[in-house]
Amino acid sequence: MENGAPPPPQPTQGIGFGNSRGWWVVVGALVVWHVLLTLALFGDGSQSYGGLLDGRPLISGKHALHLYHGYLGAREFCRSGRFGVYDPAYYAGYPKTPWFDSGSKPAEMFQYLAWGDFSPLAYKLGVAIGWALIPALVAVAVWNCGLNHAAIAFATLACVTICWSDCGRQMLWQGDLDLVFSSVSALLALGSGTTYQYRPNIAAWFGLTIALSAAVFFQVLLPALLLPVALAFYFGAGWHQSVRWHLGIALTGLIVLVSNGLWLSETLTTWWIRTEALSAEVPAGPLAFLEFLDNHRLAREPMLLATVLGLTAAAAIGLVGWYRKGDVVAPRVFSLAFVGCLLLGLLGPFWGSRLGFDPGRFLFAGLLFAAPLAGQGVVTIFDLMGKATGTHLRGAVVTCAFLAAVIIGCHVPLTRYVQHTFRIEQLPLGLTMAAQETVETLIRQTTEKARILWEETESTDSWSPLLAGLTGRSYVGGLGPDAAIEHAAARLRDGTLAGRPIQDWNDLELADFARRFNIGWIVCRSEAAKTRFGKWSVVSSTTALPDGSMLYVLRRPHSFALVGKAQIVEAEPNQITLADVQPVDGVVVLSLHYHPQVLPSADRVRIEKEPHVFDGISFIRLRLNAPLARLSLRWNE
Repeated sequence: MENGAPPPPQPTQGIGFGNSRGWWVVVGALVVWHVLLTLALFGDGSQSYGGLLDGRPLISGKHALHLYHGYLGAREFCRSGRFGVYDPAYYAGYPKTPWFDSGSKPAEMFQYLAWGDFSPLAYKLGVAIGWALIPALVAVAVWNCGLNHAAIAFATLACVTICWSDCGRQMLWQGDLDLVFSSVSALLALGSGTTYQYRPNIAAWFGLTIALSAAVFFQVLLPALLLPVALAFYFGAGWHQSVRWHLGIALTGLIVLVSNGLWLSETLTTWWIRTEALSAEVPAGPLAFLEFLDNHRLAREPMLLATVLGLTAAAAIGLVGWYRKGDVVAPRVFSLAFVGCLLLGLLGPFWGSRLGFDPGRFLFAGLLFAAPLAGQGVVTIFDLMGKATGTHLRGAVVTCAFLAAVIIGCHVPLTRYVQHTFRIEQLPLGLTMAAQETVETLIRQTTEKARILWEETESTDSWSPLLAGLTGRSYVGGLGPDAAIEHAAARLRDGTLAGRPIQDWNDLELADFARRFNIGWIVCRSEAAKTRFGKWSVVSSTTALPDGSMLYVLRRPHSFALVGKAQIVEAEPNQITLADVQPVDGVVVLSLHYHPQVLPSADRVRIEKEPHVFDGISFIRLRLNAPLARLSLRWNE
């Protein structure tokens, strides 16, 4: 016994070869197979990984949004050590914070390693390396739990299956890497915590601290939801531990908070900008819940259903087998994490928008927490069969013969499952030819003197967050439905402008909207928007764009000053430079959203709020007594 800790339970010998080092060869083969499948994601036809090393961005789900915000955050962190950024390129200025688009933190880390440059290559390399390492890290986590080598190998196989299942592919395609990496980090933390429970040494403590800090960094919501699991571990394992063990746990918690304190403090000051994501009206009542179950994802995706049921059955057997080893705390903690995340991922979408986050994503975390239990479950089956037949070898033979019979008898559905799960499928890379031509047309026919009102649609959400960087223009709209912030309330999306159907806007209201946001051009796709803007007398010309949208040119003066005069000569993240600032009655009102952390470079200038009607966020009002030749507005935290 060390430091008052109980002796660790002896590894279940199970079948005779369960602790053979030859199982590490199996683990290595599974990891290599997973790496090869990962490289195939970036194939370009000439070689299996050609798309990984070029400059084309990932165009799928939220990858473009994370790439753009990751660049902003990494750029600012390299310059000032902060994550928060005031970005004037979209929605008349908005604060990019760790609370808004928290999923961009992996992208920030990847592009920080590229010295804060906008680097689709660095982002893709980070995605590929992070995804490729998942089975190896899961194997380490299971090894830390004290399970034998066979259980580690089967858990690694379960992990590979989870990654390439419909659930894992959806997480990768949608760009939900924050939760993926947080789940792996939490699994490592549970494994290191199990080691620290029985062998409280510096290596186990260090692993626990680093893994838990990473889990909080990547996605704080998962560790927060797993807090009851952490408490179950602490009270289950800590009652017989020494004071030094408890001090180590306390120090871990302190280091986790301090290491994440910078962005957590920014989150506390900017939580108010979040709004509910765009969604339909949320149903309620038992009938709605029954309809939800009838149309459930598992009912529509039989291959995912097979994965969930198989892992659940193996995990249930593994829970029993793990308890039989003499360990109580570790299987209890893993089963709580598994069941909690599984239920949240399967049933949570019914209350999705009310929860303020997408609970369906947590299905991946739940399945990942089942991997150690499932690995132990397979070993338990062989162990029980060995005891039933008298020898481990005889039990292994009987079990393998039974499995072979099942495979032969069910070879058709099993073949379909394997082909579906481990199919080769490339991630979308780069803009389509039509999108590239649309970008070139916008560069030719627009200027920096006014904004472009961009109609957001599902067909463009995967790449429109890159518009500002590709064209050098500023936009109202473009970041997509995941821009669930108050500043984006004035967006035009699917024929609805600022929350009202576009056909309900009269000419005077449209003219006032265009003046306040300094709209010089409109790009729209929906028939409702095309019909309405086609009848607006302010439109001077129209151009059909290659991607099927229409570009409307507005006949109105371009100015970012609503009261007084001012020219924007430079609009960079965290700094806007004005020239020829001329007040009227001591006031200049800018078509830029107000934020208390935006400060003027001149002491004789005050920044105040100018009420605004379309999105509820005030504009910037400059209070000054005399004209200025030059003035800078800087984001100061």
